[in-house]
Amino acid sequence: MPEIISLNAEPRPLAGKGAARATRRGGRVPGIVYGDKQEPVLISLEPRALARIVARPGFFATLVDVTVEGTTHRTLPRDVQYHPISDAPLHVDFMRVGAGAQVTVAVPVAFINHERSVGLRRGGILNVVRHTIEMMCSVDNIPERVVVDLDGLDIGDSIHSGAVEMPPGARPVIQRRDFTIASIAASSAVKEEAAQAAGDRSGGGGGAADRRAGTSGDAGDAVKIGGNGVAMRLVVGLGNPGSRYARNRHNIGFMVAAAIARRYGFSAFRSRFKGELAEGVIGAERLLLLCPQTFMNASGEAVLAAMSFYKIAPGEIVVIHDELDLRPGKVRVKRGGGSAGHNGLRSIDAMIGPDYWRIRIASAIPGSRSWCIPMC
Repeated sequence: MPEIISLNAEPRPLAGKGAARATRRGGRVPGIVYGDKQEPVLISLEPRALARIVARPGFFATLVDVTVEGTTHRTLPRDVQYHPISDAPLHVDFMRVGAGAQVTVAVPVAFINHERSVGLRRGGILNVVRHTIEMMCSVDNIPERVVVDLDGLDIGDSIHSGAVEMPPGARPVIQRRDFTIASIAASSAVKEEAAQAAGDRSGGGGGAADRRAGTSGDAGDAVKIGGNGVAMRLVVGLGNPGSRYARNRHNIGFMVAAAIARRYGFSAFRSRFKGELAEGVIGAERLLLLCPQTFMNASGEAVLAAMSFYKIAPGEIVVIHDELDLRPGKVRVKRGGGSAGHNGLRSIDAMIGPDYWRIRIASAIPGSRSWCIPMC
């Protein structure tokens, strides 16, 4: 029997965009329960309770008992709409399911035995094509995950659906082709090492130390490779610690970092390097999410500490911060440049230099100091 989550809801009297906005202004999240040949029920949910279950891995393959005025509806989550900045849930749809019903669910893919993969040990990267697999199964037998074994896989190998043992009682929706789930690809370090080895054989330069480092001799362009063979990048969200500043426009970097961690199932944030650190993998890169807790004007201390510990080059660091002089909804990305009067950037420049990536996110009406982006 799959795990079942319980969720309490209150009835919502009116449908439509205006009613939904009014529900959000009242501090709750609008939603709907529909299906199983019954009348739809409009509901509202407590934001924290909803956010906790939405953040769970495999949320869309989890049964949820939604209780409204004493009546319990057994449901499957079908859709969640998110705020574009804060990533907070704005609306959620639940579909009723009866006992024994056949349903289509997105089952999470879990990879095991990274340390036994020849390709990953050689410095390759795991390129995940499908984080979930759409499967048909009984509502009473929803798989928790699909397990993919990486044992023995080398660079250039691919894992296809036909080679993976599917959970009993479930079958992939795609039946007519043997689709790719993941592959082991050569990282930049492996490619550069091979190119330098070829250059050495033909009389080219490049010392042994450069080959061991996997670089072309320029440490500033090196890509740090983590212990599991995945390229590593440090992403820094700027802000000020404490509840007093939690929804301040300057904390947009913290909000984006938290949204990334939730969306991609990163580890929980923990105290390290004078900040809060979370780790995870997106595509072919291992990401370290860092939110400095030193206040904005000393952010560089935390960045330098993490950079030095993991030996990450400035070119592999991305800093996310607020920008007053962009139009609402605009984002700008560039590498290097000045601090433009931003205290957080000024501190980082002083510690590690300016040669890192910056993502500027609009936080106010140009030319004014007024807040214009709702963060919840």
